[in-house]
Amino acid sequence: CNLPAQTLLTRLFHDEQVRMFESEPVAFRCTCSRTRIARTLAAIGHAHLDGLADERGELEVTCEFCNRSYRFDRVDVEHALTEGVHIDSPDRVQ
Repeated sequence: CNLPAQTLLTRLFHDEQVRMFESEPVAFRCTCSRTRIARTLAAIGHAHLDGLADERGELEVTCEFCNRSYRFDRVDVEHALTEGVHIDSPDRVQ
């Protein structure tokens, strides 16, 4: 269907008054970071994270929006849980 946007909208919404706005470029940008992921881990809680870290030796968390992966070893997890979320390790898995 190669109808102009105005025509298509008028046909779909013929009972309504259609207004067209100026187009704007759209770009995706994920705002995930190691600190944000650490905050999320801290919110999960000590008992659950301790079990996961002991089981695997490290945690790998993947952002569902941009697919970046972040790794946290036991020390990182403990630091996030006890002393806040400032973690100085490398930001993400390449």
